Amino acid sequence: MYIVRAITSVNRDRCLSAPVSYKQRPQDTETDATVAAKMLRFSLVIAILLPCAASGVNLLVNSDLEQGDFSNANSGWFGRSCSTSLSSDSYTGISSVRVSNRQAKWAGIAQSISVEAGKQYFFSGFIQLLNTAAGKMTAEVTVTLNYRNTVTGAKKYVHVSSVRFMQPNMWQRIGGDITILSGYDKYILYIQVYSPVVDYLLDTTSLTELPSLPGNWDVAADATIDAIRKTDINIVATSGRVDGVTVEIQQRTSEFGFGTAVSADRIVQSSNYTAYQNFFYDNFEWATIENKLKWSQTERNKDVLTYDVGVTAVNELVERGIKVRGHTVFWGVPTKDPAWVQSLQGDALVQAMVARGMNVTSRTLGKLEHWDVNNENVHGNFYEEATGHVNITMDIFSAVRSMDPKPKLFLNDFAIVSSGQFTQAYRTQAMMFRSETPVYGVGIQSHLKPPLDLTLIKHRLDQIVEVGLPIWITELDIDEPDQNKKAGLLEDVLRLYFSTPAVHGVTLWGFWDGKIWKTDAALANGESVTPNAAGLRWHQLVKQDWRTHETHSLADRTVRTRGFKGNYSLRVKKDGTTVQEQQFTLGSCGAEISLNL
Repeated sequence: MYIVRAITSVNRDRCLSAPVSYKQRPQDTETDATVAAKMLRFSLVIAILLPCAASGVNLLVNSDLEQGDFSNANSGWFGRSCSTSLSSDSYTGISSVRVSNRQAKWAGIAQSISVEAGKQYFFSGFIQLLNTAAGKMTAEVTVTLNYRNTVTGAKKYVHVSSVRFMQPNMWQRIGGDITILSGYDKYILYIQVYSPVVDYLLDTTSLTELPSLPGNWDVAADATIDAIRKTDINIVATSGRVDGVTVEIQQRTSEFGFGTAVSADRIVQSSNYTAYQNFFYDNFEWATIENKLKWSQTERNKDVLTYDVGVTAVNELVERGIKVRGHTVFWGVPTKDPAWVQSLQGDALVQAMVARGMNVTSRTLGKLEHWDVNNENVHGNFYEEATGHVNITMDIFSAVRSMDPKPKLFLNDFAIVSSGQFTQAYRTQAMMFRSETPVYGVGIQSHLKPPLDLTLIKHRLDQIVEVGLPIWITELDIDEPDQNKKAGLLEDVLRLYFSTPAVHGVTLWGFWDGKIWKTDAALANGESVTPNAAGLRWHQLVKQDWRTHETHSLADRTVRTRGFKGNYSLRVKKDGTTVQEQQFTLGSCGAEISLNL
C-alpha cells in the first residue's frame, strides 16, 4: 500500500507487508487472480453488510424493490426528478431499483411513510453508488426526512443519516433512527446524493418501530454485569488449623478500563498540581494524553519537534502503574493538522506522514496500550483527498503497526451514540477495517448533552456491537450544570456501557473544571479539585459498587464467592494478624486458590 511502501523506502526492516486493498482493481481477463479477487470481494461484502434482524413489522411498501412500478407514491418507493428502473444487480432477491438522470441533489428515490407521534423508528437500506462525479473518489449520501408543520404548513428537513465519503461499486448499509414529534404530518423519506451526476442502486429497505427500554432496565443491566464482569473465586484450606482464620480479598485493579483524559502539563508538574494528581490517581487506572501527542502540538512548525511534555507524562503515568491510551497519531479533519501540513499534496504529504509516525512512535515505543490512529475519519478525509488514495487510512494502520507492534489500534469518532446520523457510516467503516487492517477496536467518543434517551443510545451502540470488535468509550462527558442530575445521568450511562459485553473500557474526556473542554461536564471543582455529586458517584461505582473487597471466615475450610475481574491481593489472617499474603488475577476462568496453613 502507498504509506507502507513509503516507509519501506525509509527503513525497510521496520515495515510490514501491505494489506490487500479493499477495492479490487478491474482486470482485463478472467485470470485466477481475477476470480480470487471476486471471491474476496464477495466474502467481504457478506461480512460487512449482513442486515440486522428487524425488531418489528416493516412499514415500507415494496421494501425489497422487486416491483417495477416507481411512478407514484401509491407504489411505495417512487422517483422524483429522475429515471427509475429495475436492475438485476441486487443485494437480496432478484432486483433492486436503479436511479439515474437525477436533476438535483435531492432527486432520487423516495417513499411517503405512515408514522405516529411520540414513537421512534429505525430505517435501514442498502445502496450501491455506480459512479462518482468527475475528479472525485467518493460521494456524500444522506437519508433525509421531509415533513410538514400542521399549523403553519412550513416544511422541515432532517438528515436521518449521513455518509460523507462513500465509495462506489459496493453495497453499503445506510439508515438511522427517527423520532417523531407532535404537530407534524406528511412524512417523506428519501435518499439524497449530493452530486446529481451520481447514479445508484437501492435494495432491501425496512422501517421498523424501536421498542423502548423497560422501566426496570437497570435491574436487567445489573444482572448482566454480575454475569459478564464477575467470576468465581474458590479458596480451600488444604492443611492446617482454621480456627480464628479469615481471608481478606482486596481488588487492586479492574480488568475493565476506567480512565480519563489528562493534561500532560498537570501530570508532570507535581509541585503545582498535587490536588489534580491526587484526584486522578484515586479514581482512574487509565489515562489518555489529551493534547500533547497530537501532531498540531508536537510539530507546529516543520521539523521543530516538541514532544518533551507529552512523553514525560507518559513515562510518569506508566511508572505509576497507569495504562495509557495514545491520542492521536493522525487527525484527518481539516484544520486539525499543523498549517504547514494542510498545504501539502501527494508524495510530499505522504513523506511528512511517514516522518510524523516515526517521530511519535519512536518516543512512545512499547509504552502505550492503545493508539487512536486517524481520529474522526468518518468526518474528515484530508489525507485521502490530498494524496489521491481513497484507502490511505488503511495503510496508516499497517504503518503504525510496523512502527510499534505493542499498542492496540483504534478507530475513534464522534456522533455515533450521541446522534444516529453517522452510526451506519462508522459501522461500515469498522467492518471494512476489520477485514483489511490490524485494527483492534472501535472508539466511541460519547459526548452527551441532556436530555439523554437511553433507548437510542443503546440502539446506536448495538449497531456498532454488530461489527464484532472490542469497543471503548473513549471520550465520555455529560454536559449538565446541575451536579445531582449529572450524577444520575452518569450512573445510567455507565451502567449501560458496563453491562454491554463488547465494551471493554470507559474513558472520560477530562474531570476537573479547571482543565476540561466542557466545564459543566466536570466531576471535580475549584483549586482543591473537590469532587462534586457526579465525582462522588463515579468513585462510588468504580471503586466500591463495581469492585470486590470482602472478608470471610475460613472456619469451614472453604470460601466460595464471586468477584469483579481484575488483579487482587489475598491476605490470610490468624486472630487478626496477617500470616500469609499473595496476589492473583481473576479472569474469565475464575480463580482456584489453595492455602497451606
